[in-house]
Amino acid sequence: MYRMFTCVVCHGTAHSAYHAKKNFDIFVCDDCDTLRIHPLPTKEQLDRAYGAGYFMGDATCDGYMDYEFEKEVTRRTFEEHLDDIEAYQAPGELFEVGAATGYFLSLARERGWRVAGVDYSSYAAARAQEKGIPVAAGGVQALAESENRYDVIALFDVIEHLLYPEEELAQMVRALKPGGLLVFATPDRSSVFARLTGRFWHAIVPPQHVFLFGSKTIDQLLRRHGLTVLEKSRPGKWFTVQYLFRALYTWLGFRFLYTFAERVAHTRFGRFAFPLNVRDTMFVIARKV
Repeated sequence: MYRMFTCVVCHGTAHSAYHAKKNFDIFVCDDCDTLRIHPLPTKEQLDRAYGAGYFMGDATCDGYMDYEFEKEVTRRTFEEHLDDIEAYQAPGELFEVGAATGYFLSLARERGWRVAGVDYSSYAAARAQEKGIPVAAGGVQALAESENRYDVIALFDVIEHLLYPEEELAQMVRALKPGGLLVFATPDRSSVFARLTGRFWHAIVPPQHVFLFGSKTIDQLLRRHGLTVLEKSRPGKWFTVQYLFRALYTWLGFRFLYTFAERVAHTRFGRFAFPLNVRDTMFVIARKV
């Protein structure tokens, strides 16, 4: 049992060693089962992790073979997310944290939303700006001067990347209008697939994934910040063959998987897309009280 830090969800101090990967120790909270890595990654590690290689197939980064193309494959997923959002909120002011190259924001703008975003990667933010999508390089601190401004703040596969989720979540809630929506997707630590794969769960990816939450623990975190869950689902995603083998390499570490991903990248076979749902991602819509 270790007492080096306090759990961001339940504030418990008892943690147990769970796994070690890429020079990071992974601990589980003894009280609520939230996973976290230790130590927290440094700025230098994060700059390396989210550089151009993350989006363009660098084998040393747990990212994408071709981000721009692979996001186009997920268009229908993002369109469904927008349908879900618009069931609660007409198009207005939308801000995305972790906007990357602005793909989701571009779809939202086509539907009448006034959009802006931020991404840690200066490379990604620059690509978004080239396309005319207002994405700044940086973090949640970009919302510091935006109290009660946004109708929706979205984070897709981002909450697990945050170094200080309590403080950053509080900043996002302040930036929402009363009745505004926080919308996000994140790996579900409590899912059957995560339980079955255990320490080998594909979402355990340090230094990118810092905290991994379960369905009940994310509810607890949201309630503490004045958010009420309106909807929770476990949607699938669309993947290309090249992305699947890239992800399998990240998960299992066998070099031949990455070699195969490299060889099929940009071929018709590599870009073939298919749906997959192992139900270990939760999509959540929560309203600011």
